[in-house]
Amino acid sequence: MMRVEHLAYYFSRNGQPFFKDVSFQLKSPGVNFLIGQNGAGKTTLADIITGLRPAQGELDLPKAAIFI
Repeated sequence: MMRVEHLAYYFSRNGQPFFKDVSFQLKSPGVNFLIGQNGAGKTTLADIITGLRPAQGELDLPKAAIFI
């Protein structure tokens, strides 16, 4: 099971929240897709999950199971 709890991400320019209190679980093994409109935050969320952007919250994600 892959788990994200109470995720919060703030843009450093203005301190405005982009995500606030986001939680979800993904079954593993399995294939999950992240789809949405341009500017919805797909790349930002992927960067947080892979550790490229710092965020607040609890991430329980086995890095070996993430492919981008």
